[in-house]
Amino acid sequence: MLKRATQQHAPKVFISHAAADNVLARKIRNLLRSTFDANVSTTEDLSAGGDWESQLRREISDSDYVVALLTPQSVQSTFVLQDLGAAWALGKPIISLITRRDVLNTIPLSVNESQMIELTDVDNPATSDELARRFSQIIGSHPVP
Repeated sequence: MLKRATQQHAPKVFISHAAADNVLARKIRNLLRSTFDANVSTTEDLSAGGDWESQLRREISDSDYVVALLTPQSVQSTFVLQDLGAAWALGKPIISLITRRDVLNTIPLSVNESQMIELTDVDNPATSDELARRFSQIIGSHPVP
C-alpha cells in the first residue's frame, strides 16, 4: 500500500456526497483510511439530531482536503454544491472523484483537471490501486504541514 510516511500528521479528509451515494462514500472512506491512515469523515457522519450545520462547517474548516464525490445524484444536490463552495472559499484543496465524465457538464463549478480522479469501480483492485496512486499524487502536490 501507499502509506504516507512523510506527513507530519495523518491527513484530515472530508468527503462531500449525496445521500444516495452513501455506500460508495463509505468505500472511499475505508480506502483512504487504510491507504493513507487518513482521518476521514463524510456527511453521513454528521449527527442529524444535533446542530449538523455547525458540525458541517467545522468538518470542512478543519479538513486538509475536501473530496467531492461527483455522481449524477450529487451534482443535483444543493448541499454538495454548498460544501464545495465553502471549501473553495476556505482555500481547501478539492479532489473531485467523478463517476461519469458527463457530470462535469452539469455542475456550476470549474473542476481542476489535475485534482480530478475518474472512478469507475472502487471494488475492482486495479481501480482501487489507481485511485490510491492518484490520491497520493494529489496529496503530494498539496502536502499537509
